[in-house]
Amino acid sequence: MNSYVNGAEDVGFFIAKQVPKRVLIAPEPDGKTVLEWAQGNGHAESVIASEISYRAHDE
Repeated sequence: MNSYVNGAEDVGFFIAKQVPKRVLIAPEPDGKTVLEWAQGNGHAESVIASEISYRAHDE
């Protein structure tokens, strides 16, 4: 099972790198950004959230 999780993280990391920054920082219909949703749902420490945070705060 762990290989599935690692594969999912790899795919999520790749997608997070490809999505335009403007999409990552824009609030969704619920008023939260993707990163705020991740933090509120216990995913703040994931490699995907880390990449999103890096990209969202990158000038």
